Amino acid sequence: MTNKQILKYSGLGFGLVLLLVVILNSYTIVSAGTTKVQSLFGTVSQQELTEGLHFPVNPLSSFDEFDTRNDKYEVNGLNIPTKDRFNSTGNVTVLFRIDGTKTPYIKQNYGTAQQYVDKTLRQYLRSIIRDEGRKLADSRALADSTNVSVMQDNTRKRLIEQLDGTGIEIQEVLVQDIEFDTRIAQQILDTQQRIQKEEQQKSQERIARTEAEIKKQQAVGEANKKREEADAEAYKLTTEANAHKQATIAKAQGEAEAIKLIAQANLELTKSLTPQILEKQRLDNEKVLYGKSRGNVPTTIIGDTNLRAIGVPVATQQ
Repeated sequence: MTNKQILKYSGLGFGLVLLLVVILNSYTIVSAGTTKVQSLFGTVSQQELTEGLHFPVNPLSSFDEFDTRNDKYEVNGLNIPTKDRFNSTGNVTVLFRIDGTKTPYIKQNYGTAQQYVDKTLRQYLRSIIRDEGRKLADSRALADSTNVSVMQDNTRKRLIEQLDGTGIEIQEVLVQDIEFDTRIAQQILDTQQRIQKEEQQKSQERIARTEAEIKKQQAVGEANKKREEADAEAYKLTTEANAHKQATIAKAQGEAEAIKLIAQANLELTKSLTPQILEKQRLDNEKVLYGKSRGNVPTTIIGDTNLRAIGVPVATQQ
């Protein structure tokens, strides 16, 4: 093989290799949840590349990948000053995502996604959080969940306003793990202990009041029970007394009625004793007396009647 042929084949091989390199660099693949921005000799393409295979592309271009999925940015130990000049610290987390359509703007004005976050989100976040903290009169206010919620909501709204149209969509701001100045922490601890002690004392007082109320109710129940028993006994005695009284009255009325009936019967009997009956009774009586008498003796008057017996009986037949 001559030198001319060697040069020919060498040039052909180099051309094939160059062609292969060009072909291999003439496409790019964009992964799911990302976009790519193409740059050629410092000029940024204003059209982002979305998910999928892109062919052909200029093999001399460079590509910057931007993650457009939900992401978070964290700042640990961020200083949070308040009006009382005590400095507390907290961990702040921002949930966000990058708008894929804004990635050419981000590339052209800030560089990479990380550079963009550091130059915008980081700076605004620190400034806004500190400003929101200065709205609180006392560091101890950070121990109140309501105040922290207000701080988070205000920070989110202000970040959205500051970053509007720049390509970052703010979803949530979280302020967590707040650590207080040692002096404030001790004050808070003392306050919590005092509140706990007061709550325990109130709890004991409530228990004492409850026990007193239970005893009171028991005493009232016992008194009501005894009163009911006394009322029952009094009713029983009253009933028995009334019954006895009624029985006595009934008995007296019965006896009076019996006496009245006897008197009426005697009266009727007396009215029925005509002179003929009385005379016959007298004669019957004298007959009995004469039958038991011996001798002729003076007449004996029997009782207050007109019955007379002549002579004194010597013996009485039994």
